Amino acid sequence: MARISIIADDNDVAALISDVLSDEGHTVAVCVRPVDGLAWTAAHPADLILVDMWMETPTQGLDLVSSLRRLPDTCHVPLVLCSDGASIGDARGLTGVPGLPVLQKPFTLDELEQVVDLALDGGGQWRRPRVSGQQASGMAPVSPAHL
Repeated sequence: MARISIIADDNDVAALISDVLSDEGHTVAVCVRPVDGLAWTAAHPADLILVDMWMETPTQGLDLVSSLRRLPDTCHVPLVLCSDGASIGDARGLTGVPGLPVLQKPFTLDELEQVVDLALDGGGQWRRPRVSGQQASGMAPVSPAHL
């Protein structure tokens, strides 16, 4: 199964998403601060990154997406935005990444699983090809309490 990083400042939501995805067989790491999420994902390659669009400030999620797209270790990793503060069109438009999957809150468990499956299957133009020579490494599960 996949290695998934969740970067969200709401511990309860992040834990719920983590539990659901872990039950599906994925290895999940949760970071509740954007700076920790950026450092974690750069050091521990993931197959998918879920980012809360609206964190402590309205631009933190957008800034994080921009940073993730610039770093060589994360620029190829598919992203899914979680949003409750903007429409799906607004979220995609603000990131400048066409076709970026957006999980609109509140969402059902089925919707979570569907968007994760779509992202992992490469369904969208937002997935960048892996740079040759990059190699994936293991990712240890991390609970929200450890961050």
